[in-house]
Amino acid sequence: MSRFRFLWKTASRGVLVAAAGLALTLAACGGDDDDFGVDLPDEGDVPTAPADDGDDDGDGDTPGGGVLDTVTVDEAFWHSGFMVEVGDAAFVATEPDIFGEQDFSVTVEVNFNNDGEDLRDFPASVNLVTPEGAISSVFGSDVPNVPPGLSATGEFVFRVEEDFSFDDAFLLVGDNDDQTARVPLGPGGGDLVALEPSTPEVTGVISLELIDFTITSADLRYDVPVNYEQVETGKMGLTLNFDATSRRPGNWSVFAQDFALQTPGGSSVAPDGVNLPGLPGSEDGLVTTDLYLRFLVDEPPAGAYTLRFLADRWTGEDGVTEGSLEFELQ
Repeated sequence: MSRFRFLWKTASRGVLVAAAGLALTLAACGGDDDDFGVDLPDEGDVPTAPADDGDDDGDGDTPGGGVLDTVTVDEAFWHSGFMVEVGDAAFVATEPDIFGEQDFSVTVEVNFNNDGEDLRDFPASVNLVTPEGAISSVFGSDVPNVPPGLSATGEFVFRVEEDFSFDDAFLLVGDNDDQTARVPLGPGGGDLVALEPSTPEVTGVISLELIDFTITSADLRYDVPVNYEQVETGKMGLTLNFDATSRRPGNWSVFAQDFALQTPGGSSVAPDGVNLPGLPGSEDGLVTTDLYLRFLVDEPPAGAYTLRFLADRWTGEDGVTEGSLEFELQ
């Protein structure tokens, strides 16, 4: 007989012996055919699995991955040539890794409206401020390029700690040297500082023999959309939009140094920015539209102002060399 067949027979014989022993044991117990003599618990005594409390590592303090808290902000601010609408903000946790470690972040949904004239993304710095300090937006934020006059959605993302709370948090937009916007995320986040522009009622005409300047509108802003910059702290940008009618035949020009703005404090300031193209003229008068002068004025801007035009080369036969327009800001 081979060794293999011997081992197989021996194993088979052992199985039969074990089966016989089990039968004798069950018979001795005297139980019925259903429970084999084992006392089963009543249906109400069957233990149930504990509810999932989100504690993935069993230490009682680790939340599961996903959204932990949300707030609806529904506010807007103006900065660096954009109007930015702030929607929902979410406090989010990643799933714990094999060591129980997690990352936490705050995602703020926004809509960028480009008030300037170029294809640009939003250029200002954005910080999430809590009682523990300021957190800069990080890689992973979605700040798209936006065509002029249009809008696009995106989001700001901030890395935070596990104990983050929206209660006293707010967004701070911009640098310390410039006008900064503030958007509260919770009830303790302070007041909204939207830096919303306004359009004061400013009209009138500076009229000389050879040229008229007709003020058509005005803007007061904390930013400069034409170059996507922000006005310095304590100042505002006053833009005077106007048309020019030249009665001097040929092609001529006016320049920034031909204008000055006398402020309520009595000092005069030169333009900070201009749009002053060439001015074709005729004896009957030719009109050039969409000109502007921008001046930096103190905040708050309320008070009486005088716009002055001084240019000897525009003097007519009457010998008048200067014109002015007085107006008031509320």
